[in-house]
Amino acid sequence: MKNIVLARVIVIGCAVLGTILLLGNKPSQAQQSLGSLLASEFPAAATPNGYRFEHVESYCCIEDEEKRLGVERYARAYFVRNDLPWSNPNTWLSSWEGINYIVFSDAARASRYTLADLDSLGLMKMMLGNDDEIAKRFDNRAWRGTITVPISSMSGAAQQLPCYVADTLIGCLVRSPNPQVLYQLLLQEPKLREAGTDETRQNLVKARVQKETALLMRAANEHIKWAERAAGR
Repeated sequence: MKNIVLARVIVIGCAVLGTILLLGNKPSQAQQSLGSLLASEFPAAATPNGYRFEHVESYCCIEDEEKRLGVERYARAYFVRNDLPWSNPNTWLSSWEGINYIVFSDAARASRYTLADLDSLGLMKMMLGNDDEIAKRFDNRAWRGTITVPISSMSGAAQQLPCYVADTLIGCLVRSPNPQVLYQLLLQEPKLREAGTDETRQNLVKARVQKETALLMRAANEHIKWAERAAGR
């Protein structure tokens, strides 16, 4: 009889211990992945002057090739610039600018990543709205090409940003202070359509991108730091 009671005590004890361990391993916000946090919330205090924050979201999809490159998560933050027209809030958001985050499994893979021009353009066109809006507002015959823009990062080290430009749209690939996170800075510059020379175009792009080191790029870096703190890293 004593052996039966002892056995029951051992079984109950193991069950309780298992429950404690299971609850202890339940993911908390501090354990969530960095990518999940970037896709779920944006700290309001980080919204740059001259912009209104709209929302953040995760977007799909991670294909086999992207998995091979080490991509773990995509997230996007939308902002509306105060001096740009935008659509009725009850319809598809148009004339936005923002940040496409790309989160990698490790820093080494992130350091080797590049963004193809066509992939970059596809993301850039989304700033104009849905397919109908893109068809009306994007000039397929406009100049396209890459312009390298020098900027000073928050750490003080200089970066050379590869920026793909098409019509009035600009997309720059930025290496963030977190070595596992890259982001594409998405901008609009209506004056580009009037640029008569390469020099004028380059000056417009450089001025617009360099201005963003204190605006959207700073907001992106603060968003990443917030997510790092929330993830307990």
